[in-house]
Amino acid sequence: MVMNNEFAKYGSDLRGGFSSFAVYSRGLTENMIVGNSLSSLLRVVSVSGATPGEYHEKIYDSPIYIRVLPKEINEIEIELRTMDGGRLVPFAFGTVMIVLIFKKVINF
Repeated sequence: MVMNNEFAKYGSDLRGGFSSFAVYSRGLTENMIVGNSLSSLLRVVSVSGATPGEYHEKIYDSPIYIRVLPKEINEIEIELRTMDGGRLVPFAFGTVMIVLIFKKVINF
């Protein structure tokens, strides 16, 4: 909206204030060092080039394998948090799909 024939100094942020977010799952995997703390981080996802309201797919060719802690898994809880401040990522609509790959490790 233009008022008093003035234009905004800055463009609008179509990404909702963040350009990447972190995928966490507490208690599922060993913690890893993130910055100056230990965290249950699974991956950082970039949302650059995403258009609000449109489907955005991100495929990774190189999976990150992290040791799974429990012997049996009945339920997995995933949190998507912003990289700046750790706020939960707000999704107004749509579906979020996450694929986890489990691979058995043979110890010698």
